[in-house]
Amino acid sequence: GFMQVAAEILNQGGVVCVFPEGSLPQKGESTPLPFSPSVALTALQTGCEVIPVYSDGNYFGKGRNHVMIGAPLRPCTWIRPDESYSDTIRTVSDRLREEVIR
Repeated sequence: GFMQVAAEILNQGGVVCVFPEGSLPQKGESTPLPFSPSVALTALQTGCEVIPVYSDGNYFGKGRNHVMIGAPLRPCTWIRPDESYSDTIRTVSDRLREEVIR
């Protein structure tokens, strides 16, 4: 599925745009929503950089959409030897979300 195709593109030097939340927020939900672990898993498996991008979601009104682009991140450097693989994926996913918020 998505992860295999994304990994192939990344391993060939390509770029993949991912919306890590997996859905749009419902009315009253705070953003960003929790990230899908597939983003962290793909980044760890490929060793690729992740460029955090934040959009304020103002797509449909008369106002302008504001986008902020952060510095590239290397999630493969965040691996801790004392963590299980599943804990590492959750830690990386949470840290990616924190970086987008920052």
